[in-house]
Amino acid sequence: MNGITVDEVGSKPKASRATTSKSEVPKRQNRVAIALGKASTSPRTWAVITCLVLAIAGAQRYWRDMGFAGFTEAAKLPPFPLAELPTVIGPWRMLDGSDSQLDPKIAQIAGASDHIVRTYLNEMTGDTTSVLILYGLANALFAHTPEVCYPAAGYSPYERMNDFDLDKHIRYRAGFFKKNDIRVDEYVEVVYAFRFANEWTPDVSEKWKEFRSYPGMFKIQLSRRVSGFDLDQSPNIRFLGDLIQEVEKRCQVNSKAKVQPKAG
Repeated sequence: MNGITVDEVGSKPKASRATTSKSEVPKRQNRVAIALGKASTSPRTWAVITCLVLAIAGAQRYWRDMGFAGFTEAAKLPPFPLAELPTVIGPWRMLDGSDSQLDPKIAQIAGASDHIVRTYLNEMTGDTTSVLILYGLANALFAHTPEVCYPAAGYSPYERMNDFDLDKHIRYRAGFFKKNDIRVDEYVEVVYAFRFANEWTPDVSEKWKEFRSYPGMFKIQLSRRVSGFDLDQSPNIRFLGDLIQEVEKRCQVNSKAKVQPKAG
């Protein structure tokens, strides 16, 4: 047995010299207690300890915020230039001369660091639609929805916009607006979705806590003049899916390029 030696058979065991004496344990405990007692009665000691704890916590928060700031700064630029999106997508072809830019002040207010504005023609059906694609920081871009922007431009909702599923990974919002002009009956169909945290959704207002983790965001918005109100027959829905595919394709290529090891 450890710490026990026996001199002779039948004799009583005695403690080995290597074993700590029971009387020494209370002495050590008393020394620790005395040291703690002195520390607890010294305001200077606790002031030093408190300053050290606050300094460590402040340093940790500083480096964490610096990391998030650098992450956000890098996310200001889109994964790819939006101008790279094709001018021909399936039956849709961009009309010559329709590729334009927003006023810089409007783009800044919208929180867009890159954008495109184009008009596409469906050569099979003759339908035309205006395409607006934005990329920017989520904390600025998320609030710029048609429900806010169209009334500011002189339109009113013709009926409430509703959310729909294009597939299990894509959810979008669609509806109609009417021009506030009694001389002209002008109706506009609007379809839009945001790409946030690798998902397509029409509303990210309740996900603001995730903006620091996913600072970048895309927005695709399609609009066209209509005389009827049947979203089931809308060519914009399929075109939205085609545009999303083009965006995802380029985001994936960019993501793979970032993780690919450098030669040499």
